[in-house]
Amino acid sequence: MYGRLIENCLDKMSEVHKIYHFNWDQKDEMVYVEAEVADAVMSCSATLYEPEQWTHGRCTTSFLWPDDGEATPTEQNIFEYINNNSVIEWELIPLENFLELTKI
Repeated sequence: MYGRLIENCLDKMSEVHKIYHFNWDQKDEMVYVEAEVADAVMSCSATLYEPEQWTHGRCTTSFLWPDDGEATPTEQNIFEYINNNSVIEWELIPLENFLELTKI
């Protein structure tokens, strides 16, 4: 069930609400991002009359920074690149891992 949920949400995610953290590794030119992404978590299963409903969730991704003349990626141009980019593959950070990272 959980694996299928992640598989389904990866196909649906695209809109980024907020970038929490990013890191650019100059050696391999990879960008690592942690962000709040729309449609990441199923909040309500489908019923006979209603489709499934999704909500935002904290996700992570990494990708090769495109060589378009910009030397160092900034939060703004990373946001513009990843927002609604169908090539970016997001991975949901499981809630139990997220709660361990935050102090309640």
